Amino acid sequence: MLISKRIHGLRSLQAVIGVVASLLLFWLLLLLLFVQRGWTDLNWSRYVIYSALVVMAMMLDFFGAARWEPRQIEAQFRSRAARRMALEQSLAVFMVLVGFLVAFKDQAISRLFLLTFLPLQFLLLYLLNSRIPSWLGSSLFRGTRCQKTLLAGDTDAIHRMEPWLKRTGEMGLAPVGVVVNGGQSRDEICGIPRVGTMDQLPGILHELGVSLLLHSNPPKDPAELTRLRDICDANGTRLVVVFDLGDDLARQASFFNEGGRHFMSFREEPLESPANRVLKRTLDVVVSLLVTVTVLPVATLLVWILQKLQAPGPLLFRQARSGLHNEEFIIYKYRTMYVGNPEPHVQATEADPRVFPAGRWLRRLSIDELPQFINVLRGEMSIVGPRPHMPEHDRQFGESDRRYRVRHLVKPGITGLAQVRGLRGQTLEDSDVTARTSADLHYLENWSLGLDITIIARTAFHVLRAPRSAF
Repeated sequence: MLISKRIHGLRSLQAVIGVVASLLLFWLLLLLLFVQRGWTDLNWSRYVIYSALVVMAMMLDFFGAARWEPRQIEAQFRSRAARRMALEQSLAVFMVLVGFLVAFKDQAISRLFLLTFLPLQFLLLYLLNSRIPSWLGSSLFRGTRCQKTLLAGDTDAIHRMEPWLKRTGEMGLAPVGVVVNGGQSRDEICGIPRVGTMDQLPGILHELGVSLLLHSNPPKDPAELTRLRDICDANGTRLVVVFDLGDDLARQASFFNEGGRHFMSFREEPLESPANRVLKRTLDVVVSLLVTVTVLPVATLLVWILQKLQAPGPLLFRQARSGLHNEEFIIYKYRTMYVGNPEPHVQATEADPRVFPAGRWLRRLSIDELPQFINVLRGEMSIVGPRPHMPEHDRQFGESDRRYRVRHLVKPGITGLAQVRGLRGQTLEDSDVTARTSADLHYLENWSLGLDITIIARTAFHVLRAPRSAF
């Protein structure tokens, strides 16, 4: 359809411009440092490889990120969206470049160059993501590519579209008039002149040379929809009907075609794409192997010593948790409570007497969670995802929020969007369950590799500066 194709095309061009601009920045910065510092032993072939990795990282981000899907962003949120998009693109590049550097122990590339390029790339991408969409729309959809658009339907339905109508220029749509059902006598609706009623539609389409009829609400009678289609076909006019069921269903509906059939679903699930799951699993395995080999041995020795001094007993705490599709698995954590805990199913509280002194410190810094990287390597968990709870708590939380069990459509994680938003610690009120569930569902519906990388980076920051809810 015209609207989605145009938005998707603009997004694709935006991604290409971002790649080209990043490459130009890469080589201009390298030449500047080459001239300024007088580098004579520069390994140019290595920099060619790194520039190719920049392109690869940005293309992986584009194909794996839900934010690039055809959609419009409210004007007041555009700066925030551009900043987040630039951050996730830059983090994707950072992870790929640093991963290559570490994996091959590369000494050929200048660390000064990398530390200069990455912040500059973020600023460049932020500026591009802020300005390019509107500039591209106004540049590409001019003249014959600008669609004379006629709005039709009920006045109330058209008014509900007003925020969206303010952005039609970016898609090359030029509203020339409104036709409404009989009996509605306003001269203007949303600043667009009323040019007649639905009964006069055939003549209006011909007289105004309309190329797109946008019907604001679907006719309830299929025969009426067929009649509208035939009228538009006879005048060489596109017909687009707005099926906005959000108000009735209290959620966004998605429509798609498969095998000649038309379907409607109620949420996007990027991780149902095998390609996206491969990307996520690759990130999980690479990071988990690094942590397991480098961090886990040191942390294990430290925890063992603290336990021996304050609370002798098993090193690890094992407990059944609910995983993907509600399948139970055994989660691993460093033990932070005294042996002989009489209430293993009760959530820990602040100043909980069951937790030994050093255990409070381990919990606050999330060190007790480190053995879960073993769960990730076993495929039972992911690094990022909804936090897994005990089956007893799942049943309790499911009564507080009817959406809660939808979290089980993705693997549980060591960290998640709820946690980096500060929603961690004891669950005291139904509102706590609702807030965490909303964050988890947002993650499920908007997953991207860049989002995972962002959450991992924010988690590292939270570990160093633990919120008050962590105990």
